[in-house]
Amino acid sequence: MTPPVIAGASFPRGEPSALHDLARALRSGDAEALEAVVAIVLAALAREAPDLLAARGVTAVPMAGHLAGTASGASGPLADRLALDLPGWVAGIGPGRVADAARALDAGPRDPAGEAATLRWGEVPGRGPVVLVDDVVRSGATLEAAWRAAPDRLRARLVLLAAFHADG
Repeated sequence: MTPPVIAGASFPRGEPSALHDLARALRSGDAEALEAVVAIVLAALAREAPDLLAARGVTAVPMAGHLAGTASGASGPLADRLALDLPGWVAGIGPGRVADAARALDAGPRDPAGEAATLRWGEVPGRGPVVLVDDVVRSGATLEAAWRAAPDRLRARLVLLAAFHADG
């Protein structure tokens, strides 16, 4: 069973909202947006996973983008900042996209099992939790696909984290 996704905050998809604007600014590389989003994510971790927030040996890894060889939006800088800001956390390399997958904006119902075939995990060192970081999720299907693509020994360590959930 796929673990739940820890989401920092939610905004309505396709409607104007300050959080949606913040997500866009984060994706554009805005440093102030990154600071604001890190605060949102840290608050979510404190609320939903306080033991993880204080844990040692945690590896934060970015989610793959929908195109082969890319990272998802601002997931890389966000994973790096969590590793920088949290004692005992390190940054690592997440799953890689080996074949293009449909973007959430363009796709109909998602097939996590089919999408899992487009992802490959390398070795993630250590034995502690591995936090798979994404910037914005809609259904969580892409994170589920990454979880499904992970080898069993890694799947047992995975925690799914998204800065934002786009509702609707």
